[in-house]
Formats: sequence, C-alpha cells, structure tokens
Amino acid sequence: MLVPLLLAGASTASAAANGSLTVRTLDRSGKPVYAQVAVYNTRTNDFRFIEGNKKTSLPNGGYELATSFTGGNGEDGIVGGHSVKVSGATTTTFDARKGACSATARATARSAGCRTA
Repeated sequence: MLVPLLLAGASTASAAANGSLTVRTLDRSGKPVYAQVAVYNTRTNDFRFIEGNKKTSLPNGGYELATSFTGGNGEDGIVGGHSVKVSGATTTTFDARKGACSATARATARSAGCRTA
C-alpha cells in the first residue's frame, strides 16, 4: 500500500530562506531620493541593482551595498557603501545628513548644505 507523503516542512523551509531588503536613501534635508543600489551577495556572488526606497525580495544572507545619489540640491553627490545581513524583513539607510563632504563640496558648503567642520 502506498501512502501519500506530505512535505509541508519543505515549502516552509524554502520560504523562510527568503527575506526582503529596503534601502532607504535620504538627501541632505532628510527627504527620500531616487537611487540605484548595487547589491552583492557575499556567499553566492550574486550581483544586482535594486531601487532605493523600495522593498526587494532577496535570499537571507550577507550583502555588500554601494550607491551614489544627488544630495538634494542638484550640486553635491553622495557616495556610500556598507555591509548588511538580510534576515527576514531588513531595512538599512544611506543618510546624506550623516555624511562628510568632499573638498569640492566644502568649497561651496553654503549652497551644497554640507557641514564644514
């Protein structure tokens, strides 16, 4: 006699292996700004671009992120990168208000909104 086998745990396990990543990108005034974010999975070597400020499905794991975007005034550019571990619903932020300014941006700090310290 054959008995049907139900593999309920198999689909649950594969669903649990997927998480999501939202990368918030904020300009120097704290407003969301459009940006493409490079996402590199350090275990699988998968590389892709995702849009900032949008939730994206990704497998759980470690990622390296890099992005660049306008600081909000059309004059300065923001470049950032960091590591993140995706586990379930994960959110990380690139916040231009916390970044340092380049020598060029400091020269025009009044118009660029850069900190001069």
